[in-house]
Amino acid sequence: AALVGAALAAAAALAQTSLVVRAGLHGSKRAELYLSALVAVSVVGAVLGLVVGRAVTRGRPGARAVGLAVLSVLLTGWLGFLLLVQRSIGSTLWQGVFTAIPWVTAVIAGLGLALCPPRSRRAVLAWLAALLVVWVGPALLAAGGYVAGSRAMLSSSPPSEWLDAGWDVLRAALLPANHARWPFVLTILVGLVGLLPGVAGSATKDRARTVDP
Repeated sequence: AALVGAALAAAAALAQTSLVVRAGLHGSKRAELYLSALVAVSVVGAVLGLVVGRAVTRGRPGARAVGLAVLSVLLTGWLGFLLLVQRSIGSTLWQGVFTAIPWVTAVIAGLGLALCPPRSRRAVLAWLAALLVVWVGPALLAAGGYVAGSRAMLSSSPPSEWLDAGWDVLRAALLPANHARWPFVLTILVGLVGLLPGVAGSATKDRARTVDP
């Protein structure tokens, strides 16, 4: 029931947004293509949100780890966009909050790793998938944001140039020199530290079994 309600709410919001955007566009083919792309991305985002929510709340540890990694990436982009819109708050406070966003979301992704002890091949694959999401996800958001935010390119360039520009930004954002490395390291550290209680508990049980006759 909750998933159905969320899907209906997303569909209603998408329909309303599409009508508003369509009213502000010219009736050209490029405008129709832009609107179609916007709707497609919105649908994919809504479905992804439902899948991630399901994985985080009811999934197995591996699915929960990957789901929280996706959630952390999306939350980083959403909070960053929200702060850019609400930039009227004090500049010092705005800068501090904006800088803290990647660190907070890195902790969320790390907690997902901590909930998935890498004791099996599936758990190890979940760790690798979650870390891949944390590394690649922000680059994808940067590429999409660059293309969607460039009005000059969208209005005067063919769609093939949109893809080329997005691909160039994606490749540049994936380079270690251009990536926020320390939040990524924090994700790994939080995941490893979160495993310590379980490791200590297992060691205690092993000692108890060894001592008992």
